[in-house]
Amino acid sequence: MYKSLGLTGNIAKKDLPELVKKIGGWCARNHIQAFVEHSLFPLLKLGRQTHFKITQGDFKECDFLCALGGDGFFLHAVRNLYPIQIPILPINLGSLGFTAQALPKEITSVLNLIQKNKIQITERYLLNVENDGSSFINAPKVALNDVLIIKDTRSRLIHVEVSVNGQSIGEVPCDGLVISSATGSTAYNLSAGGPIVHPTLRSMIITPLLPHTISARPVVLPSNMSIEIKQVCRKDREDALFCVDGQYWWNAQAGKCVRVSLAEKPIRIFEPYPARYFEKFRRNLRWGLSPRATDGAL
Repeated sequence: MYKSLGLTGNIAKKDLPELVKKIGGWCARNHIQAFVEHSLFPLLKLGRQTHFKITQGDFKECDFLCALGGDGFFLHAVRNLYPIQIPILPINLGSLGFTAQALPKEITSVLNLIQKNKIQITERYLLNVENDGSSFINAPKVALNDVLIIKDTRSRLIHVEVSVNGQSIGEVPCDGLVISSATGSTAYNLSAGGPIVHPTLRSMIITPLLPHTISARPVVLPSNMSIEIKQVCRKDREDALFCVDGQYWWNAQAGKCVRVSLAEKPIRIFEPYPARYFEKFRRNLRWGLSPRATDGAL
């Protein structure tokens, strides 16, 4: 039985204050201490409700964490929390919700099930990101979805050298290249034509973006391998950028290597509705539906 929970959320979501108060009320009725991230507390206008305490954001004192927002905010919350191993309940205030399954209207019933230990906890493995370029000093050390190298908007195609466990795969002329976790396989990787991999699998995916060669295809790798990528300048105007989880961008330095491997520790996620993972394929990706099918057909 859990005795405390943490609350973090995307303050840009208009439903956030009301949802936080609803969770706070549930905590008060069940004698559970609620910790709210210090940066959110004054913005939520919670007043002097005694069942809330302020935390500096590391949530070490909490038994589990509620992350209130969309999938994008969940990526941000995971990177900030890692490597703390408390379970996370993503609550979907966004539009897609591939990872954040629980809806605001379900929060009371979901929390009751969590308190009764009746909700499955799954493990998701992150990508560990290392670099040898000075421009990456402040880059995140982990990514939940993907690590990307992509040409600048004004650039020609770029040349990316890829190695696995120190063995060169080759040099790929392309618009960019995505290294994805299993969780991130339904993000940029999917848009680039990469495979969908179940998010609980310990694997990585390399997917070229618009490669200028027919032989460059996505590759799925096991968890014990390490990937190295670096830009090789063959012509002028081959400027490139690195990106982590679509949120943090840096200029690439030609010849400087970025190493990506599977992180040692997973994150733990409450998954109240495992079947909804496949429901998302039907609803959002329209699997098995005629192009003329309407949402009512779901």
